Amino acid sequence: MKDVYMNDSSIKISIHGYERLKERNGWNRKTADRMIKRIYFNGSHPDDLRGFIKQWIERKGFGDSETNEYIVYGDYIYIFKNKVLATAYNIPCRAQIKKLYKKCA
Repeated sequence: MKDVYMNDSSIKISIHGYERLKERNGWNRKTADRMIKRIYFNGSHPDDLRGFIKQWIERKGFGDSETNEYIVYGDYIYIFKNKVLATAYNIPCRAQIKKLYKKCA
């Protein structure tokens, strides 16, 4: 894999993943390598969640793919494919979620 960098464990981060972590979290490469292990092993899977975050994840369609792993950690949802971080999305606060779906209804 040309566009994937290895870190200490079997979990990897793609170049796009590094770019998203820099853009959305403000993390440099060293911080991303350190935090990715915490995220992967200590984060919550959508099945473990309840309430508005789970509803938001279901409405966005996260979890439909069987090859991807979705992990929530902090205010972000991290998408892994075969233990490679693909991207990260910010989870909006409850007020933003209500506003978004009032427009759709």
